[in-house]
Amino acid sequence: MKRRELLAGGTAVAALAATGGLTGCSGFSNQSAPQAGGGSAQGPTPQTLMTWANPEITEAYRKTLANFTDQTGIEVTVSPVPSGEYFKKISSMTLSNSLPDVFWADNGSGVVAPMAANGKLYDWTSMLDNPPDGAGLDRADFGPGYLDLFTVDGKVIGMPQEVNTNGIYYNKRLLTEAGVTLPTPEWSWDDLFAAVESLAVTEGSTVKSYGMHVGWSTINDPFGMSMYSRSFGGPGLAGEASTTFRGVTSIEASAQFREGAQRFVEAIKAGGINGPSFSTQNSVATFMNGELPMMYGGQWFTGFFSKQVTDEWGFVTMPKGSNGSVAILEGNAFCSPANLKDPQSTWKLIHYMLTTGFNEAYAEVGLTPIAYTPGSKGFFSYMEEKSATESGYGEVAKSVEADLANPNKSGTSFLDKWANRAADVTKAVWNPMLDGKRPVDEAVDDYAAQVGALAVS
Repeated sequence: MKRRELLAGGTAVAALAATGGLTGCSGFSNQSAPQAGGGSAQGPTPQTLMTWANPEITEAYRKTLANFTDQTGIEVTVSPVPSGEYFKKISSMTLSNSLPDVFWADNGSGVVAPMAANGKLYDWTSMLDNPPDGAGLDRADFGPGYLDLFTVDGKVIGMPQEVNTNGIYYNKRLLTEAGVTLPTPEWSWDDLFAAVESLAVTEGSTVKSYGMHVGWSTINDPFGMSMYSRSFGGPGLAGEASTTFRGVTSIEASAQFREGAQRFVEAIKAGGINGPSFSTQNSVATFMNGELPMMYGGQWFTGFFSKQVTDEWGFVTMPKGSNGSVAILEGNAFCSPANLKDPQSTWKLIHYMLTTGFNEAYAEVGLTPIAYTPGSKGFFSYMEEKSATESGYGEVAKSVEADLANPNKSGTSFLDKWANRAADVTKAVWNPMLDGKRPVDEAVDDYAAQVGALAVS
């Protein structure tokens, strides 16, 4: 969902979106003026929905949307684009004024913010608050924070749909053999650091096997430290903007933030956790084969478990500090071009997917929960069915349910126009610190100063 490069044996949620989809889509023109009342004299306007889904998930969407067409008369073309090409396609279609009626977008791609700033996205606020008959969505039914993630200057420029829950997968056998107490929903940061260091295998200064693989950096990057700080009652990295990381005006590296950074540096040095220069490409396969004690990642990693994992496994969400647990705020939305031809038909399509379509599709392919919580029933039914014969899935479901409802959430990327330059600072300053090449306080000060300067530029 957030990043689309390979890591830990799979891609970011572009989720399992892989090479089998169509190689592109073209000719989705939205240049016609809207018809009065929506649709045309011939009936409702056919819709095109563009996604990065893989063939299996695409087919599940097509199956449920056939029912939507039977009910409404609105024809829907589902057009998948491989994840590696997806946002290049969005950019080119934006320039050529040929965006589809509705398309997937994620909060961290660096594409949505400039599109919104340039007036390229449709504002769904009035439709959300005054929907067509029978197509209402209750704002209160969106999990805490998700609507805020796609609200810019008071305008809802994307309707939140798929979301991520991150946590730690663990091998019950390996932890038990090492004398490590199995994690529970109440486990703490102290428990995590003690566990990973007990699970590390070293020979002198050489790490033979890490206690936990981190290929998804939202636990040990600056956003992870912001969550760590807030879980102990400290401020977030961006002050009041630390929920969505949009509209950032200042950067604050609290004492708790620094403490978290120091603990991760020490854990990496001790072999408890890998550093950023370590390749986690094979982590999922290693975990499935019973050779990796712990692995940090999203609930969607279960989609890579193409066969039953060798040993019994579990999953637990982010550790707690003295102020509880902070969940990540990360997800996708349905977006549409500002010059949308038939907003009512498009809204009915979005409404159907959030209330019915995802439930039907993810009851068959349990990929991810939905920000509109009534749309997560299919995901949870899939997890319940899997838990009857395989370990872990029940724990994933409980963790996801807790995170969806958790009001204490934290974004995992800056959403302002300078976000890409902040990512460069992380690579140049933060990552060397994690690898032990720079003192923690010096690197944290440098990072805060450089990103703070971007925020006020």
